[in-house]
Amino acid sequence: MRLLVWLAFAALVYLALRSRARAMQENLRRAAREQANSQANAQAGGAGPFAQPQPHSAAAENMVACSYCQLYLPASEAINRSNDHFCCEEHAQLHAAGVPHSTAPHSSAPHSPSNPTE
Repeated sequence: MRLLVWLAFAALVYLALRSRARAMQENLRRAAREQANSQANAQAGGAGPFAQPQPHSAAAENMVACSYCQLYLPASEAINRSNDHFCCEEHAQLHAAGVPHSTAPHSSAPHSPSNPTE
C-alpha cells in the first residue's frame, strides 16, 4: 500500500514538472515571436504600440580640464580664455591674477566635493 502511495506521488510530481516545462517552452517561443515581430516592425519603420525605442546616437563630447582647479567638464560648458579652459568665471579671474589654487579663497564652490570629515 505504501509503495502505491509513493508511485502515485512520483507520477503527480512528474506530470507537474512536465506541464511546467511545456509552459516555459511556450513562453520562450512566444517571446521569440514577439521579438521577431518587433524587429520586423522597426525595420519596416513601424512605430506601433509595441515598437522598441531606438537608442540615441549622440556623439561623445570632448572633456577639458579647468586650468585652475583641474576639474573635468564638457568642452561646451567651459569658459575659454587664451587657450585655457575654466569651470567658472571666478577661476578664470583667479588664474589671470596669478593666484595659486591651494591658497585661493573660493566663496561659492558648487562643483567642489564636500567632505564632512574635514
